[in-house]
Amino acid sequence: MISGPFTTSILPGVIALLFTLVFVLKGWALWVKLLPGIALMAAAISLFYYGYMHVRGFEGASYGILGGFLSLYAVVCFVMAGWDLRNSNFFK
Repeated sequence: MISGPFTTSILPGVIALLFTLVFVLKGWALWVKLLPGIALMAAAISLFYYGYMHVRGFEGASYGILGGFLSLYAVVCFVMAGWDLRNSNFFK
Protein backbone atom coordinates (compact mmCIF):
# COMPACT_ATOMS: atom_id res chain seq x y z
CA MET A 1 0.00 0.00 0.00
CA ILE A 2 2.86 2.40 0.73
CA SER A 3 5.19 1.35 -2.09
CA GLY A 4 2.93 2.52 -4.92
CA PRO A 5 2.51 6.15 -3.81
CA PHE A 6 6.15 6.31 -2.70
CA THR A 7 7.50 5.18 -6.06
CA THR A 8 5.06 7.49 -7.84
CA SER A 9 6.26 10.46 -5.80
CA ILE A 10 9.96 9.83 -6.47
CA LEU A 11 10.01 11.22 -10.04
CA PRO A 12 8.34 14.61 -9.43
CA GLY A 13 10.14 14.95 -6.11
CA VAL A 14 13.59 14.38 -7.56
CA ILE A 15 12.86 16.68 -10.50
CA ALA A 16 11.80 19.45 -8.10
CA LEU A 17 14.90 18.87 -5.96
CA LEU A 18 17.14 19.15 -9.03
CA PHE A 19 15.42 22.35 -10.17
CA THR A 20 15.82 23.82 -6.68
CA LEU A 21 19.49 22.87 -6.59
CA VAL A 22 20.12 24.45 -10.00
CA PHE A 23 18.33 27.64 -8.92
CA VAL A 24 20.38 27.77 -5.71
CA LEU A 25 23.67 27.22 -7.53
CA LYS A 26 22.85 29.94 -10.06
CA GLY A 27 22.09 32.35 -7.20
CA TRP A 28 18.66 33.39 -8.40
CA ALA A 29 16.13 35.25 -6.27
CA LEU A 30 14.49 33.53 -3.33
CA TRP A 31 11.03 33.46 -4.90
CA VAL A 32 12.44 31.59 -7.92
CA LYS A 33 14.16 29.07 -5.64
CA LEU A 34 10.87 28.49 -3.81
CA LEU A 35 8.82 27.79 -6.97
CA PRO A 36 9.46 24.00 -7.20
CA GLY A 37 8.54 23.55 -3.54
CA ILE A 38 5.40 25.65 -3.94
CA ALA A 39 4.36 23.60 -6.98
CA LEU A 40 4.92 20.34 -5.09
CA MET A 41 2.99 21.59 -2.06
CA ALA A 42 0.08 22.70 -4.26
CA ALA A 43 0.03 19.28 -5.93
CA ALA A 44 0.20 17.53 -2.55
CA ILE A 45 -2.68 19.54 -1.10
CA SER A 46 -4.85 19.03 -4.18
CA LEU A 47 -4.14 15.27 -4.26
CA PHE A 48 -4.92 14.94 -0.56
CA TYR A 49 -8.17 16.89 -1.00
CA TYR A 50 -9.18 14.87 -4.06
CA GLY A 51 -8.48 11.58 -2.30
CA TYR A 52 -10.31 12.57 0.88
CA MET A 53 -13.36 14.33 -0.56
CA HIS A 54 -14.01 12.62 -3.89
CA VAL A 55 -12.46 9.16 -4.07
CA ARG A 56 -12.53 7.93 -0.44
CA GLY A 57 -11.78 4.38 0.64
CA PHE A 58 -8.49 2.61 0.04
CA GLU A 59 -7.81 4.36 -3.25
CA GLY A 60 -8.42 7.72 -1.59
CA ALA A 61 -5.97 6.75 1.14
CA SER A 62 -3.30 6.11 -1.48
CA TYR A 63 -3.94 9.60 -2.89
CA GLY A 64 -3.46 10.97 0.63
CA ILE A 65 -0.24 9.02 1.10
CA LEU A 66 1.03 10.29 -2.27
CA GLY A 67 0.23 13.83 -1.14
CA GLY A 68 2.12 13.20 2.09
CA PHE A 69 5.25 12.04 0.30
CA LEU A 70 5.08 14.99 -2.11
CA SER A 71 4.76 17.37 0.83
CA LEU A 72 7.92 15.85 2.36
CA TYR A 73 9.78 16.54 -0.89
CA ALA A 74 8.37 20.10 -0.82
CA VAL A 75 9.71 20.67 2.71
CA VAL A 76 13.16 19.51 1.56
CA CYS A 77 12.91 21.92 -1.39
CA PHE A 78 12.06 24.77 0.98
CA VAL A 79 15.07 23.95 3.16
CA MET A 80 17.34 23.76 0.11
CA ALA A 81 16.05 27.13 -1.12
CA GLY A 82 17.37 28.74 2.04
CA TRP A 83 20.92 27.54 1.45
CA ASP A 84 23.56 30.06 0.43
CA LEU A 85 25.98 27.86 -1.49
CA ARG A 86 27.69 30.61 -3.43
CA ASN A 87 29.22 32.17 -0.31
CA SER A 88 30.14 28.93 1.45
CA ASN A 89 32.76 26.26 0.94
CA PHE A 90 30.20 23.49 0.43
CA PHE A 91 31.62 22.30 -2.90
CA LYS A 92 35.27 23.21 -2.30
